[in-house]
Amino acid sequence: MPLPFDLAPAVLWTLRRPGSKVASCEVHFTPIGSEVRMLRDGTSLYSRIFQVGTEALAWAEEEQVRLVGEGWSASSAPFAAEPH
Repeated sequence: MPLPFDLAPAVLWTLRRPGSKVASCEVHFTPIGSEVRMLRDGTSLYSRIFQVGTEALAWAEEEQVRLVGEGWSASSAPFAAEPH
């Protein structure tokens, strides 16, 4: 039976830091809610699962603001999921 959601993650934002480091935020839709993953250079660092989508988006935005405060800057590159 096919799952009722898209298995491909959506990239919410991508940030860059000097030294070619890349931080990104992906959301994965799971049977129990939305899993928001924080990645650094394509490697998953940590994630949280939310039952309410608006809470997932709010947390992703909080993480983005925190990283920008630590010296990361918005990437002008087009958003695309990188192969894992």
